Amino acid sequence: MHMIAIGWLWVAFMMAITEKSLVAGVLTFLFYGLFPCAVLLYLLNKQAGRRRRHAQYVRQQETAKTNSAPADPAAAPDNTVDRETSN
Repeated sequence: MHMIAIGWLWVAFMMAITEKSLVAGVLTFLFYGLFPCAVLLYLLNKQAGRRRRHAQYVRQQETAKTNSAPADPAAAPDNTVDRETSN
């Protein structure tokens, strides 16, 4: 994605240097190049961060499930009532 942004900034720079005045060139570069790229990269990084946080949450939930289950079923407390001894 960064290569696309760099390419677009290059195109905007080339457009800016063909303007008749310095002010027009700077404004062309800002409004056609820098601001749109900044907004696009901000939104895409925000979405990637959301995906990263969700993946980390899922990993934490999976490790919590595996850590809460006893490793040895024989070591688990037996809550069943033995019918032979209860009569």
